[in-house]
Amino acid sequence: MLHSDIGPFWVSASGGRTSMMMARLIQLAFPGVDIPFVFANTGEEHPATLEFVKNCQDHWGMPIVWVEAVVHHGERRACTHKVVDFETAKRSGRDGPFEDVVKKYGLPSKMYPHCTRELKINPMYSYIRSIGFEGKSAVGIRGDEPKRLGKDPNVIYPMANWWPTTKQEVLDWWAAQPFDLELAGEEEGNCTWCWQKSDKKHAINLSRNPGWFDFPAYLEENYASIKAPVEPRRIFRGGRSTAQLIESINI
Repeated sequence: MLHSDIGPFWVSASGGRTSMMMARLIQLAFPGVDIPFVFANTGEEHPATLEFVKNCQDHWGMPIVWVEAVVHHGERRACTHKVVDFETAKRSGRDGPFEDVVKKYGLPSKMYPHCTRELKINPMYSYIRSIGFEGKSAVGIRGDEPKRLGKDPNVIYPMANWWPTTKQEVLDWWAAQPFDLELAGEEEGNCTWCWQKSDKKHAINLSRNPGWFDFPAYLEENYASIKAPVEPRRIFRGGRSTAQLIESINI
């Protein structure tokens, strides 16, 4: 596989197992090639995710750039970025990039999925533009996730097309590495209380870490009317508030 056959690309490193396996395989497959690796921190990632990304840097010398969203209030302008690192990255959405995005765009939900766009996608692309890099983005979606594969010609899926991989193969690969993502279960991945998660996953997280749901409740208390002229927004599936989600789980 030659870089010249693919064209320039950069790696969107999400901090999950598939994404970071992809990053490592790319690092090994293209030695000496200038390929940016970018991780966007929302402030609501599990602490183990941040440790995992740092371990990829420390063990493999992977040149991962950490970014966080910079919100431009009062302007019709997407989020840009600032560069942070393991030590300076926010460990809470409160008074951090997540709350700042909600102040401008309102509560995120299935109907308003701007959290991924403004906290991850736009800051990463902002960084890529800032270094004058032009190329496709490599995203860690596996071969056994065909419904998640998009058709954007500027996005490539190495774990589906170059190294077709299943979930079990990813787990087996990490089992052979000197470190792993130390989560109690996959339900803890991504943003800890992410609205995209099923009620089953929320129920597990609520039983283990009820404090994780304090932040979405705080957002609803303070920002439910932002960009919501008719009725207050709610974060979770089915138009439920945090309190309603917890109530439905505890029934």
